[in-house]
Amino acid sequence: KSKDMAWGNDKHFKFEVWDSDVGNDEFLGEATLSLSAKKPGATTTHSMQLRPRVNEKESAIRDAKSLGSLEVTVTWPSPPAPTAAPVTLDKAKEAKPATTTTCTPAAATPVTPAVPATSSRG
Repeated sequence: KSKDMAWGNDKHFKFEVWDSDVGNDEFLGEATLSLSAKKPGATTTHSMQLRPRVNEKESAIRDAKSLGSLEVTVTWPSPPAPTAAPVTLDKAKEAKPATTTTCTPAAATPVTPAVPATSSRG
């Protein structure tokens, strides 16, 4: 079963396993996942041996050689995306505006020669 969980400042996450049958639910064992196994942005699978609770009163659980194992798959949240630090300029002259040159075709203008034309008569 999938469940979203908040990790907070915990260093471990404890899983308790219970049976679910007619009558009383019975404790079957517990396992602890160390959050040092956390890999932000990754999905990891962990297999853990079930063990009795501290001060377990039920002898069948307390004295069992093996209580089985629990396998969990965890999708660790990705770290937040870094935000860009604001940029400040010490001096206004450091900011250089972009320059743009626009070319437009010139209107056709008649050209007057600088030297007057000479004619030769013959």
